[in-house]
Amino acid sequence: MNDRYALFFAHPVEYPSLHARPATPTAGFRFIAVSPDGARAWSRPEFHDALAGPVCFGSIVRHPKAGLLFVNPDNRVDRGRRNVTVQVSRDEGKSWGEKHVLEAGGSDYADIAAARDGAALCLYERNAEVNGRWRTQALVLARLRVKS
Repeated sequence: MNDRYALFFAHPVEYPSLHARPATPTAGFRFIAVSPDGARAWSRPEFHDALAGPVCFGSIVRHPKAGLLFVNPDNRVDRGRRNVTVQVSRDEGKSWGEKHVLEAGGSDYADIAAARDGAALCLYERNAEVNGRWRTQALVLARLRVKS
């Protein structure tokens, strides 16, 4: 078992190294914090500008074939909650070059999991503008084929 952890929006995720990892969203980007034990002694948070988006829930999972998968509404224009996107890091979170847009329109909270058969499952809110405000219209479960 690995003895290094990262905090990602209240989700601890194991990492094999002490490289900085995604954490709490603020000011349009994610903070990064690491801990040697997953409970105490968290490092000072740092911004990770590759994971931009609104101040909104995002999720991360370690996929056995693809590395790290991160999902959130990835909007770098005005921080509106839309453009839910899965990003892939194959180098332990140092870079996030691979992106897959699941929903270009209004979207909100999203969560991601690795399925036993090797797919990734993403549950997210699809939103629409109603009377000048964004409202949840549906919960969507997307199944993604993941490349090694």
